[in-house]
Parts: sequence; structure tokens; C-alpha cells
Amino acid sequence: VLTTFDATCTPPSGSTFPIGQNMVSCSATDGVQTVSGSFNVSVVYGICALYDTQKPKKAGSAIPIKLNLCAADGSNFSSPGIVLHATSLTYLSGSAEGAPEAPGNSQPNNNFRFTSPSYHFNLKTTGLASGKWTLNFTVGGDPTVYSTPFVIK
Repeated sequence: VLTTFDATCTPPSGSTFPIGQNMVSCSATDGVQTVSGSFNVSVVYGICALYDTQKPKKAGSAIPIKLNLCAADGSNFSSPGIVLHATSLTYLSGSAEGAPEAPGNSQPNNNFRFTSPSYHFNLKTTGLASGKWTLNFTVGGDPTVYSTPFVIK
């Protein structure tokens, strides 16, 4: 037996959500009973690397990490009003972590520089082991930790 029902959600289907956690509440009724529930939708930025993430760089060199914040369709959301802050390094070829360093005073407070239309971080690689690494960072007030890969030879 097929039963028809009416369902509604707040916000409604097709809504655009902002970055972060977003609660959706729905209810459905079939004329006899009503049921309801809710769930979280987590929205994060995409990271579009503007450098060859697989090309090994020499240990001790400075790696220019250049990237955009982007949507699923690749459109650029980068803006001078959104601060990217480098927080740590993770060694994927082993189990080490470390603090990001920039050569000289090129990255005050470990913040990426915004040079329209993208972000730049000059990463000092002195003392890093050969292998695959990630530079981890935060984006504005979003609590998500983002990362971008690089390789040391």
C-alpha cells in the first residue's frame, strides 16, 4: 500500500549553506502521524593548489605554496578578508609533525599573504626529511584544519 505524505524542511531543499555547521530540521506527515528529525550539514572550502603538489623540492629550499579557496565547481572564493594561518606540518612518509617556518620575515604570524587572486606561503624546508608532507592551516574563523601537500627530495 502506497501512502502519500507531505514533507518540509527548514531550510528548504535547494538552499545554499554558509561555511561551517548548518542544522536542517525536517518533518513529514501522512495524515495519520507526523515524524520529525534533524541533521547537520558540514560545509568546508575546497583547496585548489596552484603549484605542482607532486614535484619534489630540494630539502633546505623555500617552497612557494600558492593556492585558492574554491567551490566544488572550481570557482575562486579567495579574498583579502579571509585569513589563512599556517599551523603545522605533517610528515606523511612517517609519523613526525613540526611547526611551519618561513624564510626571513616573509610570513608574519605564519599567515599566508593574499595577492589577488590567490594566497601565498613561502615554506622553509631546512631540516625536513625526504618524503611526502602536508602544510596544515586554518581558514578565517572556520575550525576545520585544511592541508595542502608537498614533497621533499
